[in-house]
Amino acid sequence: KDLPPEQPVERIYFQDLSTLLRVLTPRRIEALKAVHEHGAISIRALAKALGRDYKNVHKDMHEMEKIGLVTRNKKSLLQVPWNSIVAELELAA
Repeated sequence: KDLPPEQPVERIYFQDLSTLLRVLTPRRIEALKAVHEHGAISIRALAKALGRDYKNVHKDMHEMEKIGLVTRNKKSLLQVPWNSIVAELELAA
């Protein structure tokens, strides 16, 4: 039986847990899920779907795009190509 081609693994590293939690806030995670579920979407449509202010959603998505959790398609619409985000926390150095 042929296996599907292996997908590359993208990694984003945070200095520590508090940095991760500061970046991946509950509202940002909600927005990431909404983009993933909806597919390609504009910031304005995303803000409307979430019932949030455009400016705040724009800021959140800009931050998510800077670190690579959100990408844009050829029409500049937001997309989240990932199916999951996995966090790993080391207890000892």
